[in-house]
Amino acid sequence: MSREDERDVRRIYLLRVASHILGLNIVEEKLRHLQPIDAFCDTNVTLLTIALTEKRGIELSNAMKSGGNLPRVVFYKTRPMVLTTDNYKSIVNVMSMIGPSNEVFLKSVQNVFSKDISESLQTTTNKHLLSLVSELEENLLAIVDVGKEKGGGGVVSLLDEIRVWKSRTDNAAQQYRDAFEPIQLIIDTIDVSSVCCLKIYS
Repeated sequence: MSREDERDVRRIYLLRVASHILGLNIVEEKLRHLQPIDAFCDTNVTLLTIALTEKRGIELSNAMKSGGNLPRVVFYKTRPMVLTTDNYKSIVNVMSMIGPSNEVFLKSVQNVFSKDISESLQTTTNKHLLSLVSELEENLLAIVDVGKEKGGGGVVSLLDEIRVWKSRTDNAAQQYRDAFEPIQLIIDTIDVSSVCCLKIYS
């Protein structure tokens, strides 16, 4: 590796940010597998993950790998282009992740993007975007919750749909909760009746 490569400000920046977030001192000389960071800097590849391993090692990748609760730092480009010394700070975003990707995604939608969009100017476009983000949030919530309970996910039944709307707090949610309330009573009545019938015939 040449002295010029060793001083590559793009790589130094990425590794310093990851080091700070992960609480480590990550330097190129200690990494065995540099192809992912090379691809991220020198090609149109848009993703770089730097993750801790079970043995406190470091793994670099240009793909998101599912599962795992170990901390990861994810760099992604806003546009697919080569990083230069002029653009490497302006087109690269970074986020840290601890836990399954679907849960991290849900929390980022709930705690960052949804709030940011709702607090921005209330234009027609933003209202439509907020509606889409709310719908995404509901479905993610259902996927994460059902996934925890059953190992599956998604809004797959009327009860799931009712539960999702009950968990929301905005004005539209109140209308749906009011509309679903009679249905919920009917479902509860059917469940009780079924239990009574089983007791009678058993």
